[in-house]
Amino acid sequence: MQSAQTELDFIKFYLETLSDKSVRYGDDYLARKLPSPLRIKRVPVSPVIVKGRMECSVNTTRMYLPLFSKKTISESIASETKSESQTPKLQVTVKVLKPSSTFTIGSLSPKDTVHQLKQRIYQQQSSLPVNRQRLLIKGKVLADQKSLEELSINEGTVIHLMVTAAPATPVIGRFGVSAETEKKMSTPEFWAALEKTIIDQVGEVDAKLVFSKVKSSLSA
Repeated sequence: MQSAQTELDFIKFYLETLSDKSVRYGDDYLARKLPSPLRIKRVPVSPVIVKGRMECSVNTTRMYLPLFSKKTISESIASETKSESQTPKLQVTVKVLKPSSTFTIGSLSPKDTVHQLKQRIYQQQSSLPVNRQRLLIKGKVLADQKSLEELSINEGTVIHLMVTAAPATPVIGRFGVSAETEKKMSTPEFWAALEKTIIDQVGEVDAKLVFSKVKSSLSA
């Protein structure tokens, strides 16, 4: 008993002595990181098959997920492909007013828009640009964003096509500008306004030289 007490006193004295000493760590020392008390411990999920569905148990919470097989997925894809292939296709007759001609456009879907129909017409008749096509049924112009289904266009519907005039080509003057601009350049008001602008930018002294060179080059 005496020896045990002596050992305890020695240990206590030794620890008190160490607590007053500074500790030096080597360069290769890595402090051990204690786990955060807020860290959530992971619980393994144990899936259980229950009559065509998979039951995942986490603690007391249960989640039920649908169980898909390769056969189920393939059948789903096949059904979607079949529904798309069963979409009715229709053919319409297009009559061009000027120059007079008639042709048909087939393999159209009721969901196709009028704009898509115009693109199909251009693919078949390259002389009819999309921006110059005007489609009509009984004198009513068909809006580009409307679908064939919305316009009650069915198999064999006759659509009239009017070709609009090509955009006018601007007339180019002598200096590469439009004829209207060239006409303005022939007026005294134009040159007076130009001279005033040059004076405001470079001053009256230099403006005279700049203005004379500009006027002589454009009047040649």
